[in-house]
Amino acid sequence: MGVWSNSLRRRRKLHHEKFRLSTEQIQATSTNGIRMVKKYLSEIEKHLESVNETYWQHLKFAIIHSFHFLQLAFTTFIHGLLPCCFVETMSTRIQKIKTELIYRKYNGESQKY
Repeated sequence: MGVWSNSLRRRRKLHHEKFRLSTEQIQATSTNGIRMVKKYLSEIEKHLESVNETYWQHLKFAIIHSFHFLQLAFTTFIHGLLPCCFVETMSTRIQKIKTELIYRKYNGESQKY
Protein backbone atom coordinates (compact mmCIF):
# COMPACT_ATOMS: atom_id res chain seq x y z
CA MET A 1 0.00 0.00 0.00
CA GLY A 2 2.84 2.40 0.79
CA VAL A 3 4.42 1.84 -2.63
CA TRP A 4 1.15 2.60 -4.43
CA SER A 5 0.45 5.74 -2.40
CA ASN A 6 4.01 7.06 -3.02
CA SER A 7 3.64 6.38 -6.74
CA LEU A 8 0.26 8.12 -6.78
CA ARG A 9 1.70 11.13 -4.93
CA ARG A 10 4.56 11.38 -7.43
CA ARG A 11 2.17 11.23 -10.37
CA ARG A 12 -0.05 13.89 -8.84
CA LYS A 13 2.95 16.11 -8.16
CA LEU A 14 4.20 15.72 -11.74
CA HIS A 15 0.72 16.43 -13.06
CA HIS A 16 0.43 19.65 -11.02
CA GLU A 17 3.92 20.79 -11.98
CA LYS A 18 3.15 20.15 -15.63
CA PHE A 19 0.19 22.55 -15.55
CA ARG A 20 1.62 25.10 -13.13
CA LEU A 21 2.22 28.49 -14.72
CA SER A 22 5.14 30.68 -13.78
CA THR A 23 4.56 34.26 -12.65
CA GLU A 24 5.94 35.51 -15.97
CA GLN A 25 3.55 33.31 -17.90
CA ILE A 26 0.59 34.53 -15.86
CA GLN A 27 1.59 38.18 -16.36
CA ALA A 28 2.11 37.66 -20.09
CA THR A 29 -1.27 35.94 -20.37
CA SER A 30 -3.07 38.68 -18.46
CA THR A 31 -1.27 41.40 -20.45
CA ASN A 32 -2.32 39.76 -23.72
CA GLY A 33 -5.86 39.46 -22.41
CA ILE A 34 -5.94 43.14 -21.49
CA ARG A 35 -4.61 44.10 -24.92
CA MET A 36 -7.26 41.97 -26.57
CA VAL A 37 -10.05 43.50 -24.48
CA LYS A 38 -8.81 47.02 -25.26
CA LYS A 39 -8.67 46.17 -28.97
CA TYR A 40 -12.26 44.88 -28.97
CA LEU A 41 -13.50 47.86 -26.96
CA SER A 42 -11.91 50.28 -29.42
CA GLU A 43 -13.48 48.36 -32.34
CA ILE A 44 -16.86 48.53 -30.60
CA GLU A 45 -16.46 52.27 -30.02
CA LYS A 46 -15.52 52.84 -33.68
CA HIS A 47 -18.55 50.93 -34.88
CA LEU A 48 -20.93 52.71 -32.52
CA GLU A 49 -19.54 56.07 -33.63
CA SER A 50 -19.93 55.10 -37.29
CA VAL A 51 -23.64 54.36 -36.78
CA ASN A 52 -24.05 57.28 -34.36
CA GLU A 53 -25.67 55.20 -31.62
CA THR A 54 -25.10 54.35 -28.00
CA TYR A 55 -24.48 50.75 -27.01
CA TRP A 56 -28.07 50.31 -25.79
CA GLN A 57 -29.59 51.89 -28.90
CA HIS A 58 -27.50 49.59 -31.06
CA LEU A 59 -28.45 46.53 -29.00
CA LYS A 60 -32.16 47.42 -29.25
CA PHE A 61 -31.85 47.86 -33.04
CA ALA A 62 -30.05 44.51 -33.40
CA ILE A 63 -32.57 42.63 -31.24
CA ILE A 64 -35.56 44.07 -33.09
CA HIS A 65 -34.10 43.20 -36.48
CA SER A 66 -33.06 39.72 -35.41
CA PHE A 67 -36.70 39.02 -34.51
CA HIS A 68 -37.77 40.42 -37.88
CA PHE A 69 -35.33 38.08 -39.63
CA LEU A 70 -36.57 35.10 -37.60
CA GLN A 71 -40.11 35.99 -38.59
CA LEU A 72 -39.03 36.26 -42.23
CA ALA A 73 -37.29 32.90 -42.07
CA PHE A 74 -40.46 31.29 -40.72
CA THR A 75 -42.77 32.92 -43.27
CA THR A 76 -40.37 32.09 -46.12
CA PHE A 77 -40.29 28.45 -45.01
CA ILE A 78 -44.09 28.33 -44.95
CA HIS A 79 -44.19 30.02 -48.37
CA GLY A 80 -41.86 27.33 -49.69
CA LEU A 81 -44.27 24.63 -48.51
CA LEU A 82 -47.43 26.49 -49.46
CA PRO A 83 -46.69 28.98 -52.26
CA CYS A 84 -50.10 30.59 -51.90
CA CYS A 85 -49.23 31.84 -48.39
CA PHE A 86 -47.10 34.92 -47.66
CA VAL A 87 -46.71 35.69 -51.37
CA GLU A 88 -45.39 39.25 -50.97
CA THR A 89 -44.29 39.18 -47.33
CA MET A 90 -40.59 38.54 -47.84
CA SER A 91 -39.96 41.04 -50.63
CA THR A 92 -42.03 43.75 -48.92
CA ARG A 93 -40.33 43.27 -45.57
CA ILE A 94 -36.84 43.18 -47.09
CA GLN A 95 -37.55 46.46 -48.92
CA LYS A 96 -38.74 47.99 -45.64
CA ILE A 97 -35.60 46.83 -43.81
CA LYS A 98 -33.44 48.17 -46.64
CA THR A 99 -35.18 51.55 -46.41
CA GLU A 100 -34.67 51.62 -42.63
CA LEU A 101 -30.97 50.80 -43.00
CA ILE A 102 -30.47 53.48 -45.66
CA TYR A 103 -32.31 56.04 -43.53
CA ARG A 104 -30.26 55.02 -40.50
CA LYS A 105 -27.01 55.40 -42.45
CA TYR A 106 -27.82 58.80 -43.94
CA ASN A 107 -29.45 60.08 -40.78
CA GLY A 108 -26.19 59.31 -38.95
CA GLU A 109 -24.19 60.95 -41.77
CA SER A 110 -26.26 64.15 -41.62
CA GLN A 111 -25.82 64.41 -37.85
CA LYS A 112 -22.03 64.39 -38.22
CA TYR A 113 -22.02 67.74 -40.07
